[in-house]
Amino acid sequence: MANRYADWLRQAQADLRHAGHALQAGDYEPKPSSPSVVIKSVNRAQVEQAVANYVAALREAHPEIERAIWFGSWVTGQPGPGSDVDLCLIVGASDKPARERTAALLPVGFPVGIDLFVYTRAEWERLSETHPSWYAAIIAGRDV
Repeated sequence: MANRYADWLRQAQADLRHAGHALQAGDYEPKPSSPSVVIKSVNRAQVEQAVANYVAALREAHPEIERAIWFGSWVTGQPGPGSDVDLCLIVGASDKPARERTAALLPVGFPVGIDLFVYTRAEWERLSETHPSWYAAIIAGRDV
């Protein structure tokens, strides 16, 4: 990489001399990376504890929750930067539309993003027939 930069700099100097411009030292030095970029890593144990605490609090506050399944990259052991927690909740019944059910149960201050899917027992039972791949992805997870 240094050789390529040196070659480029020599060519740029020659081009500028030919064009009648003087190249000053430092005119074409690479700039440092932005200091505002911060890369954070997430502690796996912290995420696991947050999921366990969140599900425990949900079960206490909402006895209608029959099952909680944690699935996706955190469970398969392949989370990457920006990976969120995928959690499926199965409730006995609900008169609310799915979006309203989900919005009412989302956590605040969770250490990573979370995708929450809330199905009634009847919706869950139909899911294996209506969306078998999605159903298989969820049941490949683990109960919490």
